[in-house]
Amino acid sequence: MSSLDITGGFVVPRAVMDHASSSSSSSRIHSQTKNDTHRFSMMKSSFKREYSKSLGTEGGLKPDQVLVPESYVVLDRNSRNQNGSDEEHQQPDGETKVKISMKNVFAVVSIGSHQHKVSPDDLFFVEKLHGAHVNDVVELPRVLMVGSKTKTIVGRPVVENARVTCLVEEVLRDEKTIIFKKRRRKYSRRWNGARQTMTGLRVLDVEGIDE
Repeated sequence: MSSLDITGGFVVPRAVMDHASSSSSSSRIHSQTKNDTHRFSMMKSSFKREYSKSLGTEGGLKPDQVLVPESYVVLDRNSRNQNGSDEEHQQPDGETKVKISMKNVFAVVSIGSHQHKVSPDDLFFVEKLHGAHVNDVVELPRVLMVGSKTKTIVGRPVVENARVTCLVEEVLRDEKTIIFKKRRRKYSRRWNGARQTMTGLRVLDVEGIDE
């Protein structure tokens, strides 16, 4: 019970005083935290952070932004013959003869949702490239990294002026993948198979870095 003091007022118990003081201090802390958050947001909005988006093959960061190119580009044979970028000629049987570079370099390319580490004269398989047929030359401009024995260049996100040239050697179907679905206690079973169409690429050259 509250007791009367000399002036006729009530004496507030200590527990009530402690609760009132704690609530007032918590309100002060909350207001101070809110002010600090507002001040930090104002400072963050006024501060502009810049990131480098590309890394040149000559070395050094570049502040300009490089757009991510397409995964692959099928080169036209007529344009390649006019530009003279590839040393090729038609054999009597109609096949295209290309030159494979012997540079001791590597590159990490991104095709679709997969990444591959390749070197000249490597054969690797990717998911079907629409529009690419056997003996077509395909250019892979989405190069994430190139390297040699002396240096490595990492792209942000891609390496500028770097590309991988490949020859389509074969188009085949991968081994069967079993898709089995079952619903228990329902006498329901489903057994299907799927074969993914794959494209085999032979690496001809890795451009963007010297041996």
